[in-house]
Amino acid sequence: MDKKVKPAQVFLSTFVLVGIFSVLSLLLYNKSGENLNKYVLHYFNTKWIYVDQLEQEREIELPVQLECRPNAIVTIKNTLPYADLEDYSVCFRSKQQFVRVLIDDHEVYCYGYSEKRFTKAPASAWQMIRVRKEDQGKTITIQMESPYEKYSGLIDEVVYGGKYDYQAYIIKKYTPAFIVSCVILSLGAFILLVSLLSITFRNEFRALFYISMCTITIGIWSLGESKITQFMYDDLDFMLALTLIALLVTPFPYLLYMKELVEKKHRNYLNILLIIWTINFARCITFALLQWKDLIETLDSVLILIVISLVVVHVILIYEYIHNRKQHSKIYPAAYLSMTGILLAFTMLEIGAYYHDVFKDYGLFLRIGLLLYMAVLTLTVVARYFDLITEANDLRERLLHSQITLMLSQIQPHFLFNTLTAIRTLIKKKPDEAYKLVGHFAKYLRANLNSINSQDLIPFAEELNHIKTYVNIELVRFNHQFEVIYDIDIEDFKVPPLCIQPIVENAIKHGVCKIIEGGVVTIRTRLIGGSIIVEVIDNGIGFDVNEYESDQGDDTDKKNPSVGIKNIKMRLTKICDATFKIQSIKGSGTIVTVVFPRKIVQPSIKEYR
Repeated sequence: MDKKVKPAQVFLSTFVLVGIFSVLSLLLYNKSGENLNKYVLHYFNTKWIYVDQLEQEREIELPVQLECRPNAIVTIKNTLPYADLEDYSVCFRSKQQFVRVLIDDHEVYCYGYSEKRFTKAPASAWQMIRVRKEDQGKTITIQMESPYEKYSGLIDEVVYGGKYDYQAYIIKKYTPAFIVSCVILSLGAFILLVSLLSITFRNEFRALFYISMCTITIGIWSLGESKITQFMYDDLDFMLALTLIALLVTPFPYLLYMKELVEKKHRNYLNILLIIWTINFARCITFALLQWKDLIETLDSVLILIVISLVVVHVILIYEYIHNRKQHSKIYPAAYLSMTGILLAFTMLEIGAYYHDVFKDYGLFLRIGLLLYMAVLTLTVVARYFDLITEANDLRERLLHSQITLMLSQIQPHFLFNTLTAIRTLIKKKPDEAYKLVGHFAKYLRANLNSINSQDLIPFAEELNHIKTYVNIELVRFNHQFEVIYDIDIEDFKVPPLCIQPIVENAIKHGVCKIIEGGVVTIRTRLIGGSIIVEVIDNGIGFDVNEYESDQGDDTDKKNPSVGIKNIKMRLTKICDATFKIQSIKGSGTIVTVVFPRKIVQPSIKEYR
């Protein structure tokens, strides 16, 4: 990489690593500082009475997972404690459950019964029920129900105390997860900005755009699962739907991004995964709309597919790393491979914890893994972007050099001398023709000199006029030894200056004029499908295409025709994304085909200057 790039990369690397260290330090600080006694809060987990479906009672201690069928109403009751407070709140967290609270058989609170939602049950939420001074010592009854087997009979720990103390405790406890989520979202926004800046690099733009979308959707999911959005946004059911859809959509940009990185022979595996994800996405959305199964009920299949996708991607990366030790053109394999492995391990660890202990505050390790993973991606993305800038600067110099070389090759001393000699001869014999030839010659020189400072593509009609000017000069010089046929069907497109004329010059000088009896050069344009085809065909002496392909001559050698053609090929492919093909048979002639993609707006040479 260019030395000028290294300071920026070092600065960005340092910034990201310091940010990660700061977040991890904050995590440890908050984790060690979780102490309920710091707040006016007390546990309320003992002496609860569970009333089952047969009206039988037994004492339980919270938190607890009772064996209940889906939609069964779970009823627990206890005596409200006395406290030295005017009033306080009984607080707990419900997980995809409807909640109803009664004090002495009088309903004082309900949650989830009246709202319309995307899922069968309301979103998980922190429940805070106000208890007045006169209600202390009365019986509190909590009824909970859930349509999901996993959450039926699930009762988390209960505390009581000041409402705002409880909010402060929750915010203190889950702020690290919220911060990590915000950092991931910020990384996604940063990569999206870089992708927009690199839009002129086409293929690289797609890769950057895909990973930015993946990072943003992961950030949305992580933010929705951070457990404190309730204190910032009231519509929890909308946030739940957004979180689930983000999780369902995330694999698409991720797999599309990986397709841009891996070798072509491995992309079919990712295509298969994309098809599976598309089918799964359609299934989940269809079931949800028809109210057969909502996104929470289909979550198991999503989690399984996520693990399978990560395993497949990791196996592909391992294979490519082993079989190709050299640095990939778009990623840094060792760091990327290790981070993918860490993410896979953290994902499996968190999914295992999710199914093993429903009361565990899962997600911390996964968020750290995601943060590290996205940080490495950000570093590689920025490094790649700076590489592209360096390559673009190098390409700009090469294009300018090739343009000057082409211009100089068109006005070589022998060409000037021969043309002036022809004019001198015609002045006495055919002064009218000499007059016309001087006009053609002046027009030819002016067009070549103007091409050096040309900043834009020019209409093909202008390039065609330049070709006709050159042909008129050569017809006089070679005494009409050859013929040029113009078979033009379309002119409404743009090309770089001096990109077709040198091909015609090669066909004349090194093709038909090498034959004593002369020959025919045909210039043809066609619109086929979505492409514009330009062909230069001659029936000259032809040449060995293999020798041309293997010629690595100095690009300053103006006497070598293959060098000029290779410069033209580079300009056409880099500026217009055109394809360039040569077919030739010794003794039969040559066909040069240039295929331009037809676009509403074609690129400008300014992009490379």
